[in-house]
Amino acid sequence: MKLVSVIIPVYNVLPYLEKCVQSVLAQYYQNLEIILVDDGATDGSAKLCDKLSRKDSRIKVIHKNNGGLSAARNTGINIANGSYYFFVDSDDYIYPETINSMVRNAITNNADLVVCGYNELYKNRNKIEHTLPNGIYNYDEFWELFFQSNNNATYILPWNKLYRSEIFKNCSFSEGKINEDEFIIEQVISSCKKISFVEKPLYNYIHRESSITNTKVSVKNLDAVEAFQNRIDSFELKNKNRYALKTLYMVPGVTSRLVSQIPKSQKKEMKDRLIQIRKKYIKQSLILIKKGTLSSHLVFQFLAFMLGPTFYNKVIARR
Repeated sequence: MKLVSVIIPVYNVLPYLEKCVQSVLAQYYQNLEIILVDDGATDGSAKLCDKLSRKDSRIKVIHKNNGGLSAARNTGINIANGSYYFFVDSDDYIYPETINSMVRNAITNNADLVVCGYNELYKNRNKIEHTLPNGIYNYDEFWELFFQSNNNATYILPWNKLYRSEIFKNCSFSEGKINEDEFIIEQVISSCKKISFVEKPLYNYIHRESSITNTKVSVKNLDAVEAFQNRIDSFELKNKNRYALKTLYMVPGVTSRLVSQIPKSQKKEMKDRLIQIRKKYIKQSLILIKKGTLSSHLVFQFLAFMLGPTFYNKVIARR
């Protein structure tokens, strides 16, 4: 049995942590290395990590100063010994068959990456199931499915995936950024020859008010736009103009939506970020114009975005 390193970043999740870890300990697949990375927790989570480690020798605990989710994941990767890596957020949980199903799939299909569906769980709402089309895919097929999907988050999330460890020789999570999944996904897929999809939801994602995805939008959320622009550059280097163009289409809409939610108190910082975004957007658009792949619709988007995100929201996003 191949060793699987389960990496769990921990930061102020005391009410959820034990259920998360117990769900990993209860896996049918037992050859696990469970790495709890205490990212400077202040609510007692750090002590609970140590307590849990005393109960099962497979659990390793690392205590570090707070550096964010990406830094915590990278810390876990740096000490991991497994043939495969699996990430679990410390307020989520998995089913007993999750890792066994994904490892068997990886070995059977000789896949570098296995991606499963997931459930979104809310306190006072029914769960939402997100599934994937079963099958084995290559780089191009992955991105075609991504752009066709109504919920492309399923494709880029870091925690519904089993990774062959060699993938992380070529990439790491972007520290100091939010939307770290948007930054790393293209690097991950570039490192894979075979990507296997498992339709069934095998991961449970818990929505809670204080989680990163539920906190108030700030200028930092514009990191997502930077990630899109980096992805465009990567597609360009690979001569994947079709994917570069599709990603470029996304930039004005995402930027405009975020800008409309950012507090006025951050107006100056937002203005500085928008200047950087527009400069990069102009550069990338001009490259596509020279290659003759820029459609008339994108030219219209381009002009509207240059007039400002607010104008774009009123004229384009509501068409």
